[in-house]
Amino acid sequence: MRVTGAAGKDLRGLEGRIVDETRGTFLVETAKGRKRVPKQGSRFLFPQLSREIVPGEQLLVRPEERTKRLARLV
Repeated sequence: MRVTGAAGKDLRGLEGRIVDETRGTFLVETAKGRKRVPKQGSRFLFPQLSREIVPGEQLLVRPEERTKRLARLV
């Protein structure tokens, strides 16, 4: 994943693999170590999934709740 926008300038452009997630943050493994990125106020690009930039506010849900929501849609 890539952070395309964030309140903190040091997080903009951050790229890596998500290794953990909470309701409000992603823990990203980067070349320089692990960084915790808040979802609120950030924008993300997931190149393997889509070319769309996703606002972090759309992702503000616990991971297990997202799975339940997706199951209801299918």
